[in-house]
Amino acid sequence: IPALFGAATHRSGLTRLAKALRHETPGPEALAARLAAADPAAAGPPLAVAFRTDHRRHVGKVTFLRALAEGVAPGARLGGGTLGGLLAGAEAPAPGAIAAAAKSEHLAPGRALSAEGALAAPHWSLSPAPTNRRVLLPAEERDEAKLAAALARLAEAMPGLSVAKEPGTGRPLVGVQGPVHLKRLLAALAEVFGVAAEDRAPRESALETVARPVERTHRHRKQTGGAGQFAEVRVALRPNPRGTGV
Repeated sequence: IPALFGAATHRSGLTRLAKALRHETPGPEALAARLAAADPAAAGPPLAVAFRTDHRRHVGKVTFLRALAEGVAPGARLGGGTLGGLLAGAEAPAPGAIAAAAKSEHLAPGRALSAEGALAAPHWSLSPAPTNRRVLLPAEERDEAKLAAALARLAEAMPGLSVAKEPGTGRPLVGVQGPVHLKRLLAALAEVFGVAAEDRAPRESALETVARPVERTHRHRKQTGGAGQFAEVRVALRPNPRGTGV
């Protein structure tokens, strides 16, 4: 197994690495066979792998594909739908080549695609679990809904990104792979969706619980000159068993 040493900051060894990936790794037919073996029940052999999605201004969703066999062309069946235009050109890419597909909303990254569907993603292709959690805050309050919609679309496009809500505040809570991943996320929000956002660490909330039953009563009276108001209010609280919710 070749061992390569280099330094990306000085671009040392990158050309040799690219040549190794091109000449010394298995071809697309080996990947196609491995994917087919991982999902024997798939509807047809894999034709391509969708490995990344971007959202671009004036273009929309763009899915990057690596062709594994012949037949990946505009208008052809791929992933259970019709493949839209290819930004890299109108010609069908050869097996092993990379293409960018537009107007193909049905394609999702991280999946191998046959003509009539998507193969189950094998475990060795899944992204690692996020290691860093950050809360995102829009620079302008009016952009809260816009931020939530943008994160929902980016969660599909960015492998390894998770989106949830911060307990207690309901703010968007994202899980990223690290500082570089977070920087890319914030840049995509600003450049593609026009949402400027800041991040902060999530806040851990210390919450109290009801320890014993308690009951209070209150008599409500209010006279405003017309028909008066009167009510007997009784409030009773009691704890539920642990783990059974509120």
